[in-house]
Amino acid sequence: MEILECIKAIDDYKAKGKKAIAGGFRSRSRETPTYIYTHGLPYAITLLAARSSKSLLESGLLQDAGTCRDVVERVLSLEEDEKKASYGLYGALVLYIMKREGLIKSRSFSDLVKEMLQDPTIEAKSKLIFEWFKRLSEAYFISEHGAE
Repeated sequence: MEILECIKAIDDYKAKGKKAIAGGFRSRSRETPTYIYTHGLPYAITLLAARSSKSLLESGLLQDAGTCRDVVERVLSLEEDEKKASYGLYGALVLYIMKREGLIKSRSFSDLVKEMLQDPTIEAKSKLIFEWFKRLSEAYFISEHGAE
């Protein structure tokens, strides 16, 4: 399961002292599905880009994106601010998985927004991806405040 590989790549960074990135990723994994259900997938993805940058999210759309680990390393090398990095990392990895699963074809953020608006089935087909990211990040990245 490729999503698990993405989580394990972030967990490796957590072990290297990047706890805030892992915690932020966990928060994004928990809150983003709510935005999808209340406002829709295009809004949720745009929100992730607004709180990080479109270029960070585009890291997951690259044709030669490589592996999850490559995407993690690319995003974390582009953004030093941990909060922005957690938004960008979450968005990039979700888009990476969506692209690998054949749900989207876009190579740029603007094309992605158009594609999602023109094909509402992308949202329905992607919900399982968001659920897996949520559950696995909850399992791997324990809240600093204890169990929730």
